[in-house]
Amino acid sequence: MLSGSMMENEVGLVQCMWILSENVIMLYIYEQHIINISEMEYVSVREEKDISDWELFLVCFD
Repeated sequence: MLSGSMMENEVGLVQCMWILSENVIMLYIYEQHIINISEMEYVSVREEKDISDWELFLVCFD
């Protein structure tokens, strides 16, 4: 099971971060709203929000 956490960065955007492996993390950023996401299920979010407003970041570390 992947664990997620939320934090607020300097520009006020909320990031949902999941550690996918030892060297890969995934970040979801959505405007300035805190979105509660559990267990990587985004169906309810897609129904309520325009998914194109999201930005997905995969961050890999060497």
